[in-house]
Order: sequence, then C-alpha cells, then structure tokens
Amino acid sequence: EMYDLTIRAFNLAEKYRVPVFVAADEAVAHARENVEFHDNYEIVDRVRKGEGAPFGHDAPDGVPVMPAFGDGAALMVTGSTHDPKGFRKVDDPVVHDTLVTRLMHKTMDHVEEIVETEDYYLDDADIGFFSFGISARTSMAAVRRLREKGIKAGLLRTRTLWPFPESQVTELGKQVRAVIVPELNKGMYASVVRAYSRAPVHQINKTNGYVLEPKELIRYV
Repeated sequence: EMYDLTIRAFNLAEKYRVPVFVAADEAVAHARENVEFHDNYEIVDRVRKGEGAPFGHDAPDGVPVMPAFGDGAALMVTGSTHDPKGFRKVDDPVVHDTLVTRLMHKTMDHVEEIVETEDYYLDDADIGFFSFGISARTSMAAVRRLREKGIKAGLLRTRTLWPFPESQVTELGKQVRAVIVPELNKGMYASVVRAYSRAPVHQINKTNGYVLEPKELIRYV
C-alpha cells in the first residue's frame, strides 16, 4: 500500500498542484511482509504551457496550468500573497481573499476524488470502529474476534487523513449504536469524528510507546 499511495501522492500533487504528504506508519514499517511492485498504475503528467495566468483560473475549483523554467513565461515565483501572474500583492485584501479561496476550492471541491476509505463487516454492524494505520489493523483483528463472540462489529478504515471523510463517517454514525476510534495519541482524530457522527463516539488512546492490541479493544467493547 505504501507503494501505491506514494505513486498516488505524486499524481495528486501534479493534478491539483498541491503538496501531498504520505503519513508513513512506523509500526507498519517494522512489520515483515511482502511488497508487491507492479506496473498497473497511471502517471498523471503536469499540464504545461508558456502563456496564461499560472496562479489563477476562471473556475473556482480550477487548477491553472503551470509553466516550467525555460518555457518562455514571464512570471514571479513567490510564497507571499500574489496575483494570478505571480506578482506580490501583500497589502491587497481582495487579492489575498481570491488566492486563499482558490486554493481552498482546488482541494475541497474534489474531495470525492481524493478521499479513500474501506468498509469491513459494516452491513449489519451495531458497533463501528473508525481507524487508520496500525490501529486499523488492530481494529480489524478485534472485529473478527468480536464477530466470533456474536457481537456485530465492523470497521471503517480511512486511507487518507485529510480531507476528512465526512460523508462516510456521517453514514457510519447513522447505522451503528456507537463509534469507537482507537488512536496512538490522546484523541486527535476522535474530536473530528464527533462533529460528523450521530452515534456516540468513544475513543481508545495509548501513548506509552506500544501499539494497541486487539484484546484492549475487545475489553473496552
């Protein structure tokens, strides 16, 4: 999955012209597993041209083309507030609002294309785990053992942390009686889950340097 997600990160960065961070999981990285290197993937190439506004677009969610050095475009490259041509306009509130709004829409209007989640045993679940990374693996093991005990548990696993999977968590909260969020922190993601879940959200947190074990989640349930 790290192989696939790294390729996807580059593709998203090229497609939407945004920085993309791959949040590698240290505990997963220490697992001894096979890695499947394959060539069944698509490469998104950056759209380039030498004219036009490289930092502006007529559509709010549009991604402007990006000329590269040597393409013949006359523009500034700066991290400060800038107009569609790249020239600094740090004292112009209209330019600043236009820039921030465009950057926001460029991501948030494409959430359905960016967010990735996976469902496990949720068709008839009464209790829903929501997790990511190594804690999702623990949750999966706990769900299977709970099922063996006759407890209808399921798992919603997110492969992307941001943008947040709002619609998926909302649907989960409508279906189950309780949502459990296991995390190796003090509950950073659980607070966001509460904003979108109709069902009560319970958090299981661990910060002593050890991963969560299935028996801890089963005991909590």
